[in-house]
Amino acid sequence: MKKGEMLYESLLDVKSDYVEQAENYNFKRKRSNAFMKWGIAAAACLALGLAVFGITRSFNTEPGEISASVPSARPTENAVIDTSAPTAEPTGRKVVYGEQELINNPENVINLGEVWILGTLPEEMDMEENADALFYVEIDMFGVAKERMGELRTQLLNALETAEYDPAFREFNESIYTWFNEVKAPTLTPDELIYFWNEMTSWDPYCDEFFGYVAEKISGEKADEFRAAKARYDAAKYEYDNYEVPQEVIAEFEAEIDRLMALGYNVEASTIDARAGSVCAYLTREQIESFAANPEYAYWIFFAGADICVPE
Repeated sequence: MKKGEMLYESLLDVKSDYVEQAENYNFKRKRSNAFMKWGIAAAACLALGLAVFGITRSFNTEPGEISASVPSARPTENAVIDTSAPTAEPTGRKVVYGEQELINNPENVINLGEVWILGTLPEEMDMEENADALFYVEIDMFGVAKERMGELRTQLLNALETAEYDPAFREFNESIYTWFNEVKAPTLTPDELIYFWNEMTSWDPYCDEFFGYVAEKISGEKADEFRAAKARYDAAKYEYDNYEVPQEVIAEFEAEIDRLMALGYNVEASTIDARAGSVCAYLTREQIESFAANPEYAYWIFFAGADICVPE
């Protein structure tokens, strides 16, 4: 598990006998609490010459709505697209939209210049009835302004780790877990426990009650210590999640989008997201299979709306 994902891990470990009160309920998948696509592994990626944009992909789907299989990645050749015939507008031909699915992130590291086609997209592309169709996909791009982004993310991550591994914050996290199991959970109804399991991604709704409990049972000083430690962590995490993307990064990302558009790729301008390093587009099978990769970057292509699951 990545360090950045440890802060609320205890939230997922509520005593099973409380959860079993809702025995016949089909629980949804717990939404991801990861901050970025690769989390703390960014430093390792930089060592390999590949820094990635930060992006949070949360998911909240019923078990029947996700793919049960582990999709494979399909590398493509770095071919140049013929620009003599621009991509047709989506209204002029069949458009294939993928169903919501959970894609397991490939375990091996993608190299600069590579393109991976993920999820069920390869299967749909191989169907005869989709031979002349456009596919509505998301393109995720890695390696843009890697030195600048590496410096920024290292700075933000160091501040976040300092707050997360502060002994006072770790004690707070352990204490609120114990309090929830022993004091709060037994008072909740099955519906409230179901809501907790499905919707909660932090301890925030219970913090004031917990701080009051600590002040009463231990001391006001200890409650204030916990409150201050959590406030420091929240401030560091907010900065980590909401940093201002440097203008030089935005400019480099948009320049790559302009290059793709000049090659005839039908990019949906409203979806351009420099923070996430992603954009949606209507692409033909040929454009996907022979994606004109810039050798300085790496790419994932998958159906728009899919969720990426980063392995532990």
